[in-house]
Amino acid sequence: MEKLIKIIKSVLDDSQSKFEITKEDIKKAQYHKIEPFLYLACDLDKTSDAVIGQIKLLWMKDIKKDTVQLAELDKILSIFEENKIACLPLKGSIMKHFYPYSFLRFMGDIDILLHPKDIKKAKKLLDKKGYTFESNSYNHLALKKKPYLEVELHRDLLPFQYPGYEIFQNVWQRLRLMKNKNYIYQMTSEDFFLFMLLHLNKHYVKAGSGIRSFLDIYLYLQNNPKIDFNYVYQELAKVNLKEICEQYIIFSQKLFNLETLEGEYLVMAERVKNSGVFGSSQVRLDTELKENRNPIKTIWKKIFPSKKNMIQQYPVLNRQIYLFPMMYGWRLLKAIFVTPISSFKKVWRIFKNSHKVKNTK
Repeated sequence: MEKLIKIIKSVLDDSQSKFEITKEDIKKAQYHKIEPFLYLACDLDKTSDAVIGQIKLLWMKDIKKDTVQLAELDKILSIFEENKIACLPLKGSIMKHFYPYSFLRFMGDIDILLHPKDIKKAKKLLDKKGYTFESNSYNHLALKKKPYLEVELHRDLLPFQYPGYEIFQNVWQRLRLMKNKNYIYQMTSEDFFLFMLLHLNKHYVKAGSGIRSFLDIYLYLQNNPKIDFNYVYQELAKVNLKEICEQYIIFSQKLFNLETLEGEYLVMAERVKNSGVFGSSQVRLDTELKENRNPIKTIWKKIFPSKKNMIQQYPVLNRQIYLFPMMYGWRLLKAIFVTPISSFKKVWRIFKNSHKVKNTK
């Protein structure tokens, strides 16, 4: 990971440092969704023609995807503005503009917060623009348009079962309109940074989070030096997340300032390296086994998740509580009769990895 960080830093600083890029570097960069940095930092004399061709192709694809996504975001926001739908662009669409080039910031989908009452209306408008239904959860409605446009219409900034969601329950009262707009909103610098930290924490504690999430933190602070940290830490303290979020901030600064990592930050670096951009199923399993201290308990929780997690997966349960026993029964029958091979593999993987917990006792 050290080489990848140096590559990123050289691009951020617009330095003359260039690197020999290998196939292994490409593999690692793709795992963390930072591959466009490779072409900009490539030593063309030392890197093989085959690798140069590969990273240039990836670079061009990222530029194309970035251009299409940003153009589509403008169209969607214009549609919402014209139809008087209050909205708040989120995550990558905002963060892109803090990178030296917007295409350097990978964006999996276009995230937009709406009032719950406007979701249905917004979906109908996007249906007319070629979007099709992808999925629906308690937190957001996902729509898709080929080849690579995905939109998530959020009802809340964070799913209610995650720590810190309470901070943004009244978020609409704290937003401000974008210049010359009547329905398109933006967050304050402090609230956007808070959201970044809480979203990072949501992924990191369960399945891990890769280089890009910490790069976001680093670049946002570089571009917003006047953030009111008293407010940020005060809000985090209310939900007992001040200490861990301080660690995220310090770690991001140490990482991209190329400082030597020691102690807890060295442990964080290992988790980040193994997590990939959206977290890793292996990291998630390791976390679950450590939390449960028992493979049987881990299996039980996968079949019978908590009430909050069930509502997140099956929004109908929030309105029709009597369906809980039926849904739990369905999950068990599905595991046994509908997906027995997949279920067996998951159970075997849990027992196979359970020795890690024993070794950490």
